[in-house]
Amino acid sequence: MASASDVTVNVAAGAGAGAGSGAAGAGAGVGAGAKPKRVAQASHAGSDLAPTSEQEAKDQGRKYKALLDKWNRQPSQINKPQRTGWTKVNPNYRPCLWGSDPKDWFLICCCFAVLYTLLGLFYFLLLRFYLVTFENHLALWINFILLAVMAITLAVMVSAGNRERAKLEQAQADKDIEMASKAMAASKAN
Repeated sequence: MASASDVTVNVAAGAGAGAGSGAAGAGAGVGAGAKPKRVAQASHAGSDLAPTSEQEAKDQGRKYKALLDKWNRQPSQINKPQRTGWTKVNPNYRPCLWGSDPKDWFLICCCFAVLYTLLGLFYFLLLRFYLVTFENHLALWINFILLAVMAITLAVMVSAGNRERAKLEQAQADKDIEMASKAMAASKAN
């Protein structure tokens, strides 16, 4: 029996198709002087050759449809919940402008209004605080102290993270050395 890598399929215009291994099968189906339309060779064992005729393509389609139907009849597929959310279009969604419906536009506008209101309030309070403490520069000193606290906190967190990473790397290196020494001891024992 020929392996899939030995199989050659030749199809000639108006002639039958032949398949086989060796000289007997390679020329079968090719008429005198006829050029083969297609020559396909399997690249490795177990690979499917592309269908050589319309009937083979239909048969292959039926085969895969039957396999898909069998898969869909399995209990795990039957009991699977239907997709919801963004994967399924909401029938009540009525876009009005740039693909968003009025409810979405209302939410977007409200979020921006809240954001810019809070931002404006923050800057207003900073300005008021500066103007109230203008003579003794208290606002500047408070901001300087907050900046220093932030810098110190960041430095402590980075150094703690580096120490933790170094500790984990050392533990992994010790574990690797221990495994290597056990492997060497086992190979010497054999």
